[in-house]
Amino acid sequence: MQIIAFGDTILENDFLKSKSYENFIKLFSKADLVTYNLETVVSDRLLEENDKAVCFKIPIKNIDMFHNRIRKQVVCNIANNHTMDYQQCGFTDTINAIDMLNMVYTGKRGQVIFLSVGQFRLAIIGAYEDTSNNEINHLDSQLLDCVTEAVYLVDFCILHVHWGRELSVGISYNQKEWAHKLIDAGVDVIIGHHPHVLQGIESYHDKLIFYSLGNFQIPINPYEKMSQYSMVVQININDNKKINYSYIPIQLDKNGIPSLGDWTCHKIVDNILKEANKEVSNFSKVRYYLNFSLLYIKESYRAWKIRRNKREKRIYIKIVKWLFSDMTLKAVLFSIIDIILGYTKKRKKRIWSID
Repeated sequence: MQIIAFGDTILENDFLKSKSYENFIKLFSKADLVTYNLETVVSDRLLEENDKAVCFKIPIKNIDMFHNRIRKQVVCNIANNHTMDYQQCGFTDTINAIDMLNMVYTGKRGQVIFLSVGQFRLAIIGAYEDTSNNEINHLDSQLLDCVTEAVYLVDFCILHVHWGRELSVGISYNQKEWAHKLIDAGVDVIIGHHPHVLQGIESYHDKLIFYSLGNFQIPINPYEKMSQYSMVVQININDNKKINYSYIPIQLDKNGIPSLGDWTCHKIVDNILKEANKEVSNFSKVRYYLNFSLLYIKESYRAWKIRRNKREKRIYIKIVKWLFSDMTLKAVLFSIIDIILGYTKKRKKRIWSID
């Protein structure tokens, strides 16, 4: 059995009309199961945006076109930070649209998807690290209960989890702690997403943890070139229930349209994973803060500028609260340390060295 998995995806019109779209459809159609993170609201209605810098929404026909072209079992995860981009109405529309099209999704509170793929019985669960949306699974005791109940009924359990610090190749303490908890509870493969860059891959008790698969089809971040480089993972399970994997590097253009990677892309993705895997094996809280602080300040500045231009209510009060928050103060401190030590500068030099 082969499962193909990939990360943050919004299925924009430009992608569905691109030449690379056909290449990916051919690739995905060879798998027995395709699963990914749907990072958008699905609705044909005009809806009011939430107070945030970036909101995503696609028409129903886009997801219909994508799933139907693959002609294999497809499961999308909806437990993420963009399902409420257009408030409760947008979330409800997304669920209704997927249900109307008879598609399979995971991520709702207490939900476990059971599928038969070939000779194997699978459970697929989706969860989000944040607890702001009570209608989706969180990293909590209820999620652990769902896992422990499901694993007795299936051969394999796959978990989508939206977590980690955006634009950081280094994992957080929460990611590592929960990854191990979930594997101990019975999960066989963890498919992580949200950072928009690749993070490390860990084998724990012979189970697989993909901390972040990065972007698949989504606008790239202007401050982090690494958000252009990502991968599609092929997870193979043989008749003896042994799991192994391979990955196909991909590169996103300036508009967030992915294509299969060339030799240079392969080398860069390999370098990113090498650095990201170091952050998993040598994890510490100091390294965690060094990994994201500079980009956190830059990206936050960009986000606040967008929100101000949208004339968001009480924007200046929100900015002041952010400026004096514990996270921002730590990020400023570690940004200074990073500049002095040249920590991320040296790492980027290693990543972009393709000789």
